[in-house]
Amino acid sequence: MYKKLRMLVDLGCIFIGHGLLKDFRIINILIPPEQVIDTVDIYFIPSKQRRLSLRFLAWIVLGETIQEDTHDSIQDALTALKLY
Repeated sequence: MYKKLRMLVDLGCIFIGHGLLKDFRIINILIPPEQVIDTVDIYFIPSKQRRLSLRFLAWIVLGETIQEDTHDSIQDALTALKLY
């Protein structure tokens, strides 16, 4: 997994998601900032210093309900892509 991810980074792929920095920290990989599009940052409210959850953004922006019973990483990824 790590080697495949490293290959994508080296190829210059853009990673879109929600809360990616935390995920990358857990995996212990450094992604150049220009290759990361994070919906946490896109929808950040500077005046309130508030970061909005993916679940809330899906509901308020897309009118979709996600993460009701279980956590589905594929659903989260698709939702982040739609928010972008």
